[in-house]
Amino acid sequence: MISIAFAVVVNLTTVRAQELVTDRPDQTESSRVVPIGLIQIESGWVLTENEEASIQRQTHQLPSSLLRIGILDNVELRLGMDGFYWENKGGLRKRGFGNIEVGTKILVGCEKAWQPETALLASLSMPTDEKALDPSFRALFSHTLSDRLASGYNIGVSWSTEGDGNTLTDFNYTAALGIGLISGISMFVEFFGDIPIGSSRSAAHSFDGGFTVLIRENIQLDLSGAIGLSEGAEDRFIGLGASLRLPR
Repeated sequence: MISIAFAVVVNLTTVRAQELVTDRPDQTESSRVVPIGLIQIESGWVLTENEEASIQRQTHQLPSSLLRIGILDNVELRLGMDGFYWENKGGLRKRGFGNIEVGTKILVGCEKAWQPETALLASLSMPTDEKALDPSFRALFSHTLSDRLASGYNIGVSWSTEGDGNTLTDFNYTAALGIGLISGISMFVEFFGDIPIGSSRSAAHSFDGGFTVLIRENIQLDLSGAIGLSEGAEDRFIGLGASLRLPR
């Protein structure tokens, strides 16, 4: 998820090692990798609401977290977890732990003229209630458009195992625009979605937006919300989060 906390970036080369660039709160994964020797913790709460066949479902997740570790100049290791969830669906309550994910991000090309900064992301998701390993792959791209504007977009494919053991395949896409407002405060708008491959399931297309606030050079707070644009998407969600990079 591309962060726009790097608002008002004047020289992408000179600030690369210093700025805090996160993969939350949006759905577009940044093409940046965590600098070598640094650790980044990105975490938050999300509330999702959806209605199916006149049945309302409300789900909380906390903390939805991602640990990123820079191991080489162009490579980071990643450990993610959905955290604890509690769900109310038509009066029926359910709770438990979400999926765990491991992966890596590799920077393969720097931005040059019209060419975007490019990275590859590969991960394995391990559902806590299934004996399965679900892979996903993404190509990540970003452009610096001006001192106050940046764009990021992803394309990829993912697999997910359902409760009946059936594995679903989806094409994933995102496109985000980051806007620097004032020093340390930025916003973003984004379209994202999943398109089923080899299945009659409905596609999920959504629109979201939000804000990030850089309160210190290594601490960022965020607020985001989304609405579904198609039948297969969640109706809406709202999220709050924080990111920390160590050492400072």
